[in-house]
Amino acid sequence: MPDRRVMVVDADVAMAAGTGHRPPAPECLRILTTILSVCHRVAFTPELRDEWKRRASRQAKRWRKQMFGRKKVVDASSPTKAPAMRSDGALAGLEKAIDRRFPCEKERDEVRKDLHLVCAAVECGAAVISNDDTARQRFRRLAQDCRRLGSVEWANPSCPTENVDAWLHAGAPPEPGWRLAAGGSTA
Repeated sequence: MPDRRVMVVDADVAMAAGTGHRPPAPECLRILTTILSVCHRVAFTPELRDEWKRRASRQAKRWRKQMFGRKKVVDASSPTKAPAMRSDGALAGLEKAIDRRFPCEKERDEVRKDLHLVCAAVECGAAVISNDDTARQRFRRLAQDCRRLGSVEWANPSCPTENVDAWLHAGAPPEPGWRLAAGGSTA
């Protein structure tokens, strides 16, 4: 039996996991199905719960209900309350790093909008599953200032070269190339 891990599944995966036959819909739905069947767990922050309520497809909402029913959901803190964000926490100084790395207000706002994903991943020892490679690249920039952030793995189910489904079936073993500290593009 494969190992089980905690995943932070971005709402963009939940939105894409519909009945469509064009990518990324089938890949995203397959990822959710695999997480459930392999018995991985998922972490939800309050922000992520709200995003899922607004954006998830009918199939993703059904999946989420099944995950709750099987008690496979981990409650993660909001970034502002996450232990990792305290002055003595693993992500201390991240706000200053955001201001330093992203002089453009629009980029800072977009990073802060997705901050809950990486905070939950650090807090729960989880991997992030998201279709958003722009956010991944931004967090890779931040990982240069925050070593703990660099250990977070970020997998993109809509990227065929990453083969996230096979990775999940194998128990989601450490994938060093997916770590935010890895730097370069994975595509």
